Amino acid sequence: MVEQLVTAERLAAGLRYVEALAALGFRPDAALWSIGVDPNEDQRVQLSLVSSLVERVGPKKIYDLLFQAYDHAGTPANFDPWIVGLYGADTTFGEAMRHEPIFEFGAATIKSEDGQEQSIEAMEIVGNRMFYKGWIYVRRFQKRDVASELRLVEKFKKNVDRLAA
Repeated sequence: MVEQLVTAERLAAGLRYVEALAALGFRPDAALWSIGVDPNEDQRVQLSLVSSLVERVGPKKIYDLLFQAYDHAGTPANFDPWIVGLYGADTTFGEAMRHEPIFEFGAATIKSEDGQEQSIEAMEIVGNRMFYKGWIYVRRFQKRDVASELRLVEKFKKNVDRLAA
């Protein structure tokens, strides 16, 4: 089943990773595990991070910092940044995460032919990504001016640079 792709161990590892990034000064607007549903795009499970900083300085700069943090033990050694997907807050996925109501229906209860009831968590598709409510770590979008965003990127960079020293 799809929900088994993100195991309890993977959920815990993702949480440790998001917390480590926050300690370094990078706090995404949204952080969650997701799977691509578009057959023309990446369909692997990824830790999706949505941040306005991606648009401000470009995804390469953020990816470079993620890999530097990993290389210098600023993030968990067992969490490879290759499974992180970055999305700007103004991308289709970012906009959908910010504005679309998510999980209005919650879990559904179904009955099997033998009368057994089973609760099934609702799956959500936002943009071209699919996920379950339990896969979301963060979903809080904040309006920031350009200067504030650039200061956040600089703080993240300084903290990552300190790891290398």
